[in-house]
Amino acid sequence: MQGLTILLILTTLSSPLAADSHAYVGSLPAVEVIATRCADEDVAWSGLMPAVEVTAPRYENEDIAWCGMLPAMDVTANRQAHNRTKNTEPTHAQAILVSHVTEPDVELDLSIADLKIFGAIPAAVTFSGDYSLAENDTIYEDVTVTGGNAKIDGVISGDLAVMGGRVDINGMVDGDVAVFGGNLDLMGIIDGDAAVLGGNIRNRGAIEGDLHVVGGTVYLDSASVVEGNISMVGGTVDRDTNAVVLGTIESIEIKALEKVLPRISKAFRFPRMLPSAAFPRAVFIGMLVVLYLFNVLVLLIFPNAVERVKEKIKQSIWASVGLGIVMELLFVPLIVLLAVSIIGIPLIILLPLAVFVAILFGVSALSLTTGDRVCKGFNWKVESQLGRFSLGWLALMLIPIVLILIGPPVFILGFVIIYVVMTIGLGGIIYTLIKRKTVEVKIKK
Repeated sequence: MQGLTILLILTTLSSPLAADSHAYVGSLPAVEVIATRCADEDVAWSGLMPAVEVTAPRYENEDIAWCGMLPAMDVTANRQAHNRTKNTEPTHAQAILVSHVTEPDVELDLSIADLKIFGAIPAAVTFSGDYSLAENDTIYEDVTVTGGNAKIDGVISGDLAVMGGRVDINGMVDGDVAVFGGNLDLMGIIDGDAAVLGGNIRNRGAIEGDLHVVGGTVYLDSASVVEGNISMVGGTVDRDTNAVVLGTIESIEIKALEKVLPRISKAFRFPRMLPSAAFPRAVFIGMLVVLYLFNVLVLLIFPNAVERVKEKIKQSIWASVGLGIVMELLFVPLIVLLAVSIIGIPLIILLPLAVFVAILFGVSALSLTTGDRVCKGFNWKVESQLGRFSLGWLALMLIPIVLILIGPPVFILGFVIIYVVMTIGLGGIIYTLIKRKTVEVKIKK
């Protein structure tokens, strides 16, 4: 019996389980764990979750990723090259953002439309002097160029505005294009409306919206395509037989305006009673007609911007009045401040131009607001935005026109009404810009 016990003990000590001092003698077998590894890591990463790969857009000329609600990440740019096809939409040109965090696998495919859903609208950028966008570059911002030329070989996913310079577009603008005091040479694509004020346009590409030209000539080459309408004031159209215009061509000649203005004056009997005052009144009517045409162009080219200003004016008209008065009080001091600065001397011309453009936008928005209230008050159903704007503009300007045609001393009241309208419009633009900047700061925080 003792010999049998000794034999069992020796057998147990010589077994493989006893040979390993770290053996687990429980009822379960040994467990082998295989964990995912991070790149460039010698030791296995045994966290609970694998690495996360995030894909998001990247801005042009930006060293640090703008990640919206996400923290900053390492960026490797992966931009799209421009493909000159009609259906090219650079809304998914992306950068590869890699972050090793302990979260489940998440892949985000964010486009500009996705960012706008979250309220993250890219801010506009302004360039002073010449601006050039390379062929393989894409910028997701509204671009404004002042006092220089613009050459676009890449893609702008936003609007383009150029003041006082020549514009060459060989790439694509996924938005509207406005040129003030310069010529436009188009060989690429404009996925929106185009407007040229005080210059010519030579189209050898495609405009997928409407074309508006004031005081210039439209050259339509054999390869040009305009999918919308062409509206002109005081210009001509030089069209090749192979050029494609899917809409209509409407032209208002300056001579026609000259014929209309005397008829407008004769409609009122006041100039007959005061023949010496007929010419100033005719000039005033002509200025109002030109102002109306400019307001119409602003509304047609930038309808969404006018709607935003209209909403701000409706929210707080007194804020618009106050900001407009403040801007008028600061206008002369700003001119003096720019004059004493070497850097600010070139901006002396741009400041009055900027104020004039702001007044155009503001008066258009105020006219649209007034038109909405007129339609609501008389229970009129006017679906057209241009129709409601025209009603509002006429409601604002009718009394000043009558008072000024009557002459002194009541004509002063007419100028006062026009001054108040322009002040509210200017203040509405400033109020809209302030609110937009506030929203952008909150989003970034």
